[in-house]
Amino acid sequence: MRPVAITTWQVLGAAGAGRQALLAAILANKPCLRPIHLLPLPFPTLVGEYPDPLPPLPPELARYECRNARLARAALEQDGFRHRIAAALDRYGAVRVGLVLGTSTSGIYDSEAAYRHFVAHGEMPADFDFIHRHAVHATAEAMARDLGLAGPVLAVSTACSSSAKALGTARRLLLTDICDAVLVAGVDTLCSLTLFGFHSLGLVAEAACRPLDADRCGINIGEAAALLLLEKAAKANRACPRLLAVGESSDAHHMAAPDPEGRGAEAAMAAALAGLEPARVDYVKLHATATPLNDLAEAKAVERLFGDRVPCGGLKGLLGHTLGASGALETVALLEALEHGWLPGTCGLETPDPACRLNLQRHPRRQQAGRVLGNAFGFGGSNASVLLGWEADAVTEPVSVTGIGVRAAVVCAPENDWSVSLNVETASPDPKRIPAVIRRRTGEATRLALCAGLLACERAGVDPRELPAVFASVGGEMQVTDRLLVELAKPDGCVSPTAFHNSVHNAAAGYWSIATGSRQPTTALGAGEATFAMAWLEAWTRLLTEAERVLLVCYEERWPPHLQPGMGRYPVALAWVLERGGRIGPPEQTRAALPADLQPLVASSPVLAGLALVRALENGNRQTVPLGSGWSVELQ
Repeated sequence: MRPVAITTWQVLGAAGAGRQALLAAILANKPCLRPIHLLPLPFPTLVGEYPDPLPPLPPELARYECRNARLARAALEQDGFRHRIAAALDRYGAVRVGLVLGTSTSGIYDSEAAYRHFVAHGEMPADFDFIHRHAVHATAEAMARDLGLAGPVLAVSTACSSSAKALGTARRLLLTDICDAVLVAGVDTLCSLTLFGFHSLGLVAEAACRPLDADRCGINIGEAAALLLLEKAAKANRACPRLLAVGESSDAHHMAAPDPEGRGAEAAMAAALAGLEPARVDYVKLHATATPLNDLAEAKAVERLFGDRVPCGGLKGLLGHTLGASGALETVALLEALEHGWLPGTCGLETPDPACRLNLQRHPRRQQAGRVLGNAFGFGGSNASVLLGWEADAVTEPVSVTGIGVRAAVVCAPENDWSVSLNVETASPDPKRIPAVIRRRTGEATRLALCAGLLACERAGVDPRELPAVFASVGGEMQVTDRLLVELAKPDGCVSPTAFHNSVHNAAAGYWSIATGSRQPTTALGAGEATFAMAWLEAWTRLLTEAERVLLVCYEERWPPHLQPGMGRYPVALAWVLERGGRIGPPEQTRAALPADLQPLVASSPVLAGLALVRALENGNRQTVPLGSGWSVELQ
């Protein structure tokens, strides 16, 4: 294991503001759930709503104004957390401090108001700014500008595993010496789309949820902002808890339901343990959503790996299910409880389900713990398990940095005038490569991504089931999301359950694992104009720390024209099969600019920054290759 240090953390959520409020809620073990005040609902439920007013952003951040960014900034201001980040900037310099956000809904709450205006008037409000409010990276960019960070900035968006996977991304940035410190943020806010969407799936509880209970009947949605500062583990921070590992896997089963035997969950937990004997784990924080299928599948996986010895519990009956923020929020809750010598209970659990044969903790218990494991699972079968420990002498040992090679590269775009002008070999998307049942259910973005990924694997001569995969897009499934928000804005608005789970940013990643049968880790990210550069960093750090080969797919579909004028005009997918050892050096921050002919294309579809690398590989000369947004690699 290669640990990194968690040197400080902060939180806002249903329990209120700050660490003390969270600890008090954990020890009281009473649900922080209440009827919703933020928006009207036509069905009964309780939610984990943040109870206090959120001040607007300052004028210099006004373009990012949305509830998600406001919640994140309020967490930064809590109990001097901002000063801890400033101290890290002083220690390391701005370019050595990064930010990784985990989010699922981003600024959708505020977009819903814009869509109500659109349905009523036929146009978006004059001040609507999709790219700086709704897009998955928007809150990350707002936080980075607010704090003065100049290192990597990106958002991981894999539904309910987002911020747990963000911890893994941050850890890899430290291990590969891209950063000396990384701020990890898990931020998601309540909105109609998620509440109506989960209700359409029959998963919303009317009363307080009851995780792992024999009579459990669904979830309570919540919201939160949870922040953790990660630094390389050293003697100077030996008193701080360690992030020992993050294990990831895919279910390869269904977009909205888990593998019923929990095989993906078990694989993620085993990857986090990395050979550590399960008996050396003192507590397992379960994902435990309180839905019948999810809790049972997770219980089967935990029982196979740990038996009925290790104490287990879940936090969603206390705080609600905060979706993309849940991994970070529940990691902070674990840290807070364990720092004070407690194991959390399972709020809402009254009669344990006899089919869940685990050592379930109903109430908080006094116990010192050395190592704890926390689970987070999401739509698309996206699984992540986080291993924490209090190992004072554990220090970060950076991995050796080597070059990487490209086994195959593909540019997939419909044949038309603009694709001919790219000056690279292109392939037309062939939907027949995709299984028919998936082809019928998916939108343009997912079909483009899958066609490119499958063709790249074919040209590389590798089995797609063997490859971890990184999927990157600015907008993701914007056509699906647009249709959902238009329908929801109507007086009798409703949400299609299939369209709902197809709207997540990791739809392509989830369908990739289902189509190929791959249980390897997949992730999905966005970073605005830096999307290709950040995707390259994610693939490169995975290669150096975890895998011999990685599939990287960067894609964008046509955007509805009313979203962001000039953006999303070029449907395209670029895919690479990358491997250790080769001519491409480590990514660096430089002033290398993209070729002039690419700049207008990249302004519309930022993933097209990858064309500079495709061209460089085709001509084969030694050169500095720009990745966009001030990042580049050397082609030796």
